[in-house]
Amino acid sequence: MKYLFFLFLSVTLFFCFCNNDVVYGEPIIKPSLILKSFAFYWDYNNKYVKLNRDFIAVDELRKTISKKEFLGKIISDGYLPLRLSSNSINQYQLYKLPESTISDIIRTIIQEANQDFSNLDVENKSIGEYNFLALDDKIYNNENTRNKVIILKCWFIGCVKCLEEFPALYDLCDKYNSNKEVVFLSLAMDNKQDLETFLIKKPLKFNVIPNQKKYLIDALKIYTYPTHVIIKNGVVLKRVNTF
Repeated sequence: MKYLFFLFLSVTLFFCFCNNDVVYGEPIIKPSLILKSFAFYWDYNNKYVKLNRDFIAVDELRKTISKKEFLGKIISDGYLPLRLSSNSINQYQLYKLPESTISDIIRTIIQEANQDFSNLDVENKSIGEYNFLALDDKIYNNENTRNKVIILKCWFIGCVKCLEEFPALYDLCDKYNSNKEVVFLSLAMDNKQDLETFLIKKPLKFNVIPNQKKYLIDALKIYTYPTHVIIKNGVVLKRVNTF
């Protein structure tokens, strides 16, 4: 009986340790190839680096670190986010950039990491009181959007990237059209007249709020466009710059 007990305990501990042991893959592309030229890096970055999504971050020794620490070291200490192969969640490892790294690559890596760090830094924080008046004269505030999920698209008419997203966002609105718990709001820098004229040619199913430049910059601290923010009860759940 005692033997069976210890056998059961051993098997249980074995599976516990196995389940807690994260297996990290190998780099999807060798760092030397990624850093060969700016074109190689840019192709790698666009295809494989998605640091605004959930991921497991590890340092050079493959020790797990937080997303904030990971992004902070990229910004301050000169690292490349090296994507590891995985069949499940995204995995990234810090790779120390050689002194010979092309300056444009270094500058772009830091710029992208800064943006992702800023977005991550506002998660779980309140945006405070809001009271938006849409083009159709509907009002959206903290009270009448309580317990609803708000999708904010932050943009302006002259932003090419902002306009390229319109078809995909149009489809997203259609997908959630019957869900009354999801509210699509578009905070635009432009004035009411310009927006009304523009949206006749290029419609957007979001509820558009005009004249939001000051609010976007002063209250939300948004300086890059497009930016998308998911909010519930005035708290930021997620903020990203790509659809």
